[in-house]
Amino acid sequence: MLLGIGTITSPAQLERARLLGAGFAVSRAARPPCVGAARKHQASPTYPGSRRWSEIMATLDDGFATMKFFPARGRRWHRALKSFAPLFDQAAFCPTGGVSEANLPDYLALSNVVAVGGSWLAPEALAQAGDWAAITALAARGMALARRGR
Repeated sequence: MLLGIGTITSPAQLERARLLGAGFAVSRAARPPCVGAARKHQASPTYPGSRRWSEIMATLDDGFATMKFFPARGRRWHRALKSFAPLFDQAAFCPTGGVSEANLPDYLALSNVVAVGGSWLAPEALAQAGDWAAITALAARGMALARRGR
């Protein structure tokens, strides 16, 4: 499992993620200041948010092949991601905002999905309570689902 940080909304947050040792960072959109900062710090990959055809094309033109896909809630967006595969064969996605234990295998079965994000892995109440055992159990369940989904 690789731990990432998001949602990055400024170059300063991207720099903080890099200093904290994040394996990657995700942003909501491919904003020019964040794109420039991401190019500067290649050590911590950044996945700009892209969900529409025009955003995907612009993000690819900016040199980013892996993108956050938000929100990924509902069958409509699952179908959209699936339809992007033959059109943007160089693009890969990390859907967030709607991925759950129930649909994780469906998203991971898509050829253009390389990762998923889900707040269900570390619910705020468990984190605030410091219930790391419960969070660890959720992560283990998520990993088991991911192995079956691939």
